[in-house]
Amino acid sequence: RVRHRDGHWIWIYDRAKVVERNARGHALRMVGTTSDITHRKELELTLQRLATHDVLTGLGNRALFEQSLQRNLAIH
Repeated sequence: RVRHRDGHWIWIYDRAKVVERNARGHALRMVGTTSDITHRKELELTLQRLATHDVLTGLGNRALFEQSLQRNLAIH
């Protein structure tokens, strides 16, 4: 995540690749892209919440209970 120039936080996805090196192998030139994936991350969080909580009550459902149980059993 990075802070947007407006002050709010956004999720980004960035990729880069060295396209030119000197004789010693040091990077001379790179190219890359950066994409704002905030909307995608918000959708992922919404889907995760819907998968683990009852829509009507907001309480955790059986899937959340089983995840928690497995996590706690793995610790002990």
